[in-house]
Order: sequence, then C-alpha cells, then structure tokens
Amino acid sequence: MQVTAFEYNGDLVPLTDGMSNPATSNTVTVHADNPGTDGPMPHDALNYATTAARYQASGNPNAVRFTQSTQNFSSGENAVVRDCTVTR
Repeated sequence: MQVTAFEYNGDLVPLTDGMSNPATSNTVTVHADNPGTDGPMPHDALNYATTAARYQASGNPNAVRFTQSTQNFSSGENAVVRDCTVTR
C-alpha cells in the first residue's frame, strides 16, 4: 500500500510527535505552502484537500503510483471497511 502524507510549512500539528515521517519505498511526504490564508495555525482540512487534488492532478510519478494503488478502494466497487478498537 502506498502512503502519501501532506504537511504544510508552518503547520505545527505534524511537528507534535517530534519525528519526521519515515522515508520508505511506499511512503511519500509532500511538503507544501498552505493555499489558504496563513494564520498562526494553518492546519485546515479543506486546504489539505485542495493540495491533495492539485498533487493528484500534477502527474508526479508518486501521485500516479498512489492513485493506482488505491484504485480498487476508490473506484466505487465493492469494499469492506473494518473498524477496530484496541484497549489495554
């Protein structure tokens, strides 16, 4: 499974764990400027959706690979969703 993570420059939320995303063959982190208004906290789901759509349409090989890997999930065909709860 391919993983694409989006992080805005200046967004404090991705920094809260103090670690960078892993650099692996199936994980890509896209660092971008917030396309919306920059405030003290530019973490906004609609802006991230805009950035993801632009990235997907960019033709970037990583974006193409991600889209292809999720085709069965996002094609409207049969899907199975499982919610799990883990407790200690």
